[in-house]
Amino acid sequence: MLEFFMESMLFYFLEHCYVFARLFLFFNRNRRVLFLLPAFLCMGLFPLVFLLLPEGPAQQLFSRVGIVWLPSVFFLFLAFLATDLLATTLRVTRRFGVRRALPAPRGLWWGTFLFACAIAYGYGLYEARTLTVTRLEIATDKLPASRDRLRVVYASDLHINPHTGIAMLRKAVDTIIGQNADIILLDGDILDDGWQGTREDFALLTALRAPLGVFGVLGNHDARVDAARARDVLAGSGIQMLAEESVDVGPVRIIGMDDPVAYKLKGGDDQDAEFVSLVTKSNAQKPKPFIIVMEHKPILRRDQVGLYDIQVSGHTHGGQIFLISPQVHAKYGIEPGMNRLRGPNGDSLFYVTNGTGFSKLPIRLLAPPEIVVIDVV
Repeated sequence: MLEFFMESMLFYFLEHCYVFARLFLFFNRNRRVLFLLPAFLCMGLFPLVFLLLPEGPAQQLFSRVGIVWLPSVFFLFLAFLATDLLATTLRVTRRFGVRRALPAPRGLWWGTFLFACAIAYGYGLYEARTLTVTRLEIATDKLPASRDRLRVVYASDLHINPHTGIAMLRKAVDTIIGQNADIILLDGDILDDGWQGTREDFALLTALRAPLGVFGVLGNHDARVDAARARDVLAGSGIQMLAEESVDVGPVRIIGMDDPVAYKLKGGDDQDAEFVSLVTKSNAQKPKPFIIVMEHKPILRRDQVGLYDIQVSGHTHGGQIFLISPQVHAKYGIEPGMNRLRGPNGDSLFYVTNGTGFSKLPIRLLAPPEIVVIDVV
C-alpha cells in the first residue's frame, strides 16, 4: 500500500498543485480561479477518491471524468513546464549578456504549445486503443520429435478498469484467441488497483482457452489493494495463477513469479532465493525442458542468465509516453522488446512488452500496445 501512495498519489497530487499554481499566476492571481481549487484537490487525490467512492455508477462516473481531466492537466503541466524552462533560459542568457537569444514565451509560443498538446492528446487516445501483434520465433532443440512448433501468446498490463473500458478488453481477448495459442500467459497487472472488474470483464477473461492452459502472475497493481481477492477472481476466470512455483506443460516448464509487492504482502522472505531454487531444479530435470520465466516486472538476475530460455515481462508500458521512456528503461536496466543476454551459464532471451492497457493516463505516445506471439520451433 505504501508503494501505491508513493507512486500514484504523489504523481497526481504534485502535478495538480503545480498546474493550479501556474493557472493562478497565468490569470494574474484572479480570485475566480480559486473556485477550481476543490476540483483540483479532488482530482489530485484521484486514486484515493476512487477507492473511497462506492462501487458502481459513482466510481464509473468519476473515472469517465478522469479520462478527460487527467490528460488535460498532464498536457497543461507540460506546457507550463516548457514555458518556465524557456523563461529560465532567457534569464540565464541575459545574465551573461546575451540579448534576445530566444523569443519571449508568450502569445505565439502559448498557442503553439496548446495546439501541440491537443494534437498529442488526440493521437495518444488513438494509439492507446490501436492494438498491435508482435510475432517472434525462437529455435530450440528441446521440442520432442512429435512437435515441430509450440505457440505461446502472452499479454501483460491489461489494467482492467473503466479507463481502458470493456471495448479495449474485448479487443485484447479476441486478438489473443485469434492467434491459436498452445499456451496463453497473462503477465501481471491484469486488474488495476482497487478496480476488481465487473462480471462482464471476467466473462471475457473466461473466454481465454488454450490446449496446454492459461497461466498468470500477479503484478503490482493486482496486489496493491487486495492481492488475495485479485488472485481468487482471476483463478475463478480459469487462469492458473503461479506464485514462486513452476508447472510443466508438454515440453515447456513455466516458472511464475509474483510481483515483489504481492510477495511481501504474503510474508515472503527471499524471492531471489526461491527463484534460484526453481531454476536449479528445472535444470536438473532430464530431459531439460524449455524454460519460460514469467515475471511482471523486468527484474534481471544476471547470475541466473543462461539457466532459462526466455523471460517474459511487462510493467514498463514501453514508457507509455516517450518523454519518460528513457528514465523507465534506465531504472530496470533493460530495453523494451527482445534482448539477448549473456551470462556465466550461457545465453538467455528476455522480452519486455509494452503491454496492452495503460496506467494513470488513458493515452500512449510512441509506445503502442501489443500482444506478443512467440513460436518455439
